[in-house]
Amino acid sequence: MRRSQVLFSMAIVVVGALGFAEASQHQASKQTTIGVINPNDVILKPAPINPAWVLEGNPQTMGAEIAHSDDGSTKAYVWQTTKSVFDWHYDFDEVVTILDGEVFLTDKTNMERRLGPGDVAFFPQGTVVHWRVPDHVKKVATIKTLLPEPIAGIVRWMRMARNMIKPSAAFASNND
Repeated sequence: MRRSQVLFSMAIVVVGALGFAEASQHQASKQTTIGVINPNDVILKPAPINPAWVLEGNPQTMGAEIAHSDDGSTKAYVWQTTKSVFDWHYDFDEVVTILDGEVFLTDKTNMERRLGPGDVAFFPQGTVVHWRVPDHVKKVATIKTLLPEPIAGIVRWMRMARNMIKPSAAFASNND
């Protein structure tokens, strides 16, 4: 490896370490609070499904954002819809918990699955899922917008470096 490549690689490591240290200091200085929200108390607003996705019915959909991460990559919503059939195209990872009603879901396996109150499902980015709502369904959805791969790789590398330097507090001994 040429000297210039070595110096460049070292500079990248130093910049990454400085960025990691700065991010760690920022995280340590932030005041964190726990948000507690009753989904039944959330005021919902119209949140129509893409009309091209609706296969049957005239779904009356409502939703509201109830929380989000500092960087905006993760958001939580309360969402509901009336009787309808539609295909949902996931542009992000989503985890849902059904609060009320029921839905029958079919993905590329063509196996129908019922979700009712208390059921949780994960939908990876890029999937298309057929939703059949016989009457109504209300859910809490947490979505995670994925980072572009070059940035995601850097984040994974920085997390790995952080964990090598200072293990997670969850695994720290009581002597710390």
